[in-house]
Amino acid sequence: MPYSYDFGKPEAIDFILKNTTTESKILDVGAGIGTYSILLNPHGYSMDCLEIYKGYVEAYNLKEKYKNVYIGNVVDFDLSDYDFVIIGDVLEHLSIEDANIVLKKCKNVIVAVPYMLAQDGVDFVENGFHLVNEYERHLQEDLNPSIMESRYPMLELVWNNELYGYYSNIKN
Repeated sequence: MPYSYDFGKPEAIDFILKNTTTESKILDVGAGIGTYSILLNPHGYSMDCLEIYKGYVEAYNLKEKYKNVYIGNVVDFDLSDYDFVIIGDVLEHLSIEDANIVLKKCKNVIVAVPYMLAQDGVDFVENGFHLVNEYERHLQEDLNPSIMESRYPMLELVWNNELYGYYSNIKN
């Protein structure tokens, strides 16, 4: 779904505020409804987003929430211009190989993942839009803290509970 859990959002926003400035060039990957824009804009942030599914761009008015909106796959997207990348509820949609490719391209990143969550594509109506998104399928349904640690050793735990976790390559 284009929504993410509320778990750990205050801690994630604190982490972003401590590790960026309002002048940082930030990309929100898999913006969905624009959660990180909604949470960071009041702090003076303006960021870009990358969304793989055009239907969300229209249904959730992402062009009003972000400076630049790109439609595409993060695996093929040039991240080199960005000081900080937010990968919220996206890693589980990528193969392990593609996830590692993406993480290696990020200078500074925060990653949010649900643990042990199977999900298929979605088909629903919202805001008057019929949204059919096959990209919502989870390719990594087995994520948990120990698998995150072994599969993605470049990431360190920022915050988690039994259902959800935030990770970063920034060593604090």
